[in-house]
Amino acid sequence: KDDIKFGVNLSFINLIQQFANYGDKLIIGFFLDFHSLGIYTFAFLIPEQIKLFLKNIFTLALPKYSKKIETEISGRIWKHWFYILIPTLLVIAAYIAAAPKIFELFFPKYLESIVFSQAIAMSLIFLPSKIFITAFEAHRKTSSLLIINMVLPIQKIILLLALIPILHTWGAVIALVITRITEMIICPLLFNQNFEEKNKA
Repeated sequence: KDDIKFGVNLSFINLIQQFANYGDKLIIGFFLDFHSLGIYTFAFLIPEQIKLFLKNIFTLALPKYSKKIETEISGRIWKHWFYILIPTLLVIAAYIAAAPKIFELFFPKYLESIVFSQAIAMSLIFLPSKIFITAFEAHRKTSSLLIINMVLPIQKIILLLALIPILHTWGAVIALVITRITEMIICPLLFNQNFEEKNKA
């Protein structure tokens, strides 16, 4: 029963996150035009695949974290974060270097997307912070997951509404970067509150 309850709560929490994930395209389409939407969509295309590939690492960590007690996770998580950061940086650097050639070969009509795509790829440097979310999921820290999946999507939507009419496509990119920076700040703070302070007590 506890597993089912947690699964239902997690599904509800993720609905809010999914809405924010597609909100940027809806807002760009509303405030700008379909050409701008096309540029942004193609800019997102490959970085999003890189993000999904890297997120598989966190999925692999989930069963291992669920088997460990909280003190073990607390002592190792920053080491795991660093191990994920290194390949993330290498993948980002490789894509940024290769992006112009990739677009010239496969998306020649959307060369305007290159600089946006490179900026979006650079924001993936904050992705290793999701290892903390994996720890929250493994030990059913519902309150922390709720905070992350409420605060970040709401912040992103507000930033999109504020920045896109002024900065156009760059507004959407900047909103994404700020949201990921916020995630990088919030996740360790919540981890410290849920794991490290509890262990000290």
